[in-house]
Amino acid sequence: MHKSASERFSSTFNIRTCEVRRVLREIEYYCNCSMATAFTTERIEKVMPCNVDEYFGCARGVVEKTLGEGAGRDCLPPCESVEYVAWQ
Repeated sequence: MHKSASERFSSTFNIRTCEVRRVLREIEYYCNCSMATAFTTERIEKVMPCNVDEYFGCARGVVEKTLGEGAGRDCLPPCESVEYVAWQ
């Protein structure tokens, strides 16, 4: 089935997966392995999945660091979470 750009996991138009995609990219960059298969069948980069040693030796620390820095700081908020204030 064909998915629109906003429905594909790896699409920059999918604001619901923005934070997760950022964490996955950081893992792939720093650890040279991928955790993407835990979230989607779409490969983000052409790296092998992380094994247990890579997860505990590298990926877990990258996840904690990235979340601590604010993984979603460059992501747009989902439409459901935007508050519109009425001016009176």
